[in-house]
Amino acid sequence: MAITPFQRDSSGDPRFDVERARAEVDAAVTSGDARAEAASLVRLATGLQYAGRHTEAVATFGFVLDRAGEPGFDAYEHFAWQHLGKCLVEMGRLPEALAAFHRALAIRVLLDDAGLVASSRRALDAASGLSMVRVGIGAVVRRADGALLMVRRSGVHGDGTWATPGGHLDFGETPEACALREAHEETGVTAENPRLVATTNDVMTADGRHYVTLWVLLDHVAGAGEALATHELSEVRWFARDELPSPLFASTANAIATGAF
Repeated sequence: MAITPFQRDSSGDPRFDVERARAEVDAAVTSGDARAEAASLVRLATGLQYAGRHTEAVATFGFVLDRAGEPGFDAYEHFAWQHLGKCLVEMGRLPEALAAFHRALAIRVLLDDAGLVASSRRALDAASGLSMVRVGIGAVVRRADGALLMVRRSGVHGDGTWATPGGHLDFGETPEACALREAHEETGVTAENPRLVATTNDVMTADGRHYVTLWVLLDHVAGAGEALATHELSEVRWFARDELPSPLFASTANAIATGAF
């Protein structure tokens, strides 16, 4: 039984596929088809991952791997390691994710499947990149009355926390140009007079991320501010400096503590 691409239902809700995968597991167990059981368990674990039920997904992948020496299950060991790695990345458990990708890669090299080997190498490269120290830019947009522009993060690490606009420094870009760009791309505001005012060292252990963040203060020119980058923001609001919202994103809290703005 081959693992087919995991499909969400028409509404985008993955729960129906989780239920279907559970039914497939039960059917495979009843029929005594170990290979079908292994394939269905990998599908179930992947569905749980898509549904945001990461702890259950890890446990299900682990169950498959515990039985990797059994006939039928051995064929799916590399799939289980590969998808476990992806799940662990989403949980911020990068050292464990890298170990899982390495296990998948080792098996796939022995299988001599170029496509699978390339997939594991791409996953390793991506996860290794996450474990590197990266340069972030915080765009502190200040209105004439002293209010600061804040965004609520959504669907990214720090989900639900408040931060200034910001992002990664692109190759060849200056911090000042990056701050102006990020503020406009994320919220639609225009600003001027960028000046570097602070640097913070932001180690987010729970997310497996480490940033050195450069904070650029900007003077607001135009635009009320709206959540344009809806894949990573849910709300944009202005706050008085002494009435900032809670909880704050880790790097933003570190920047506020410097007193630089």
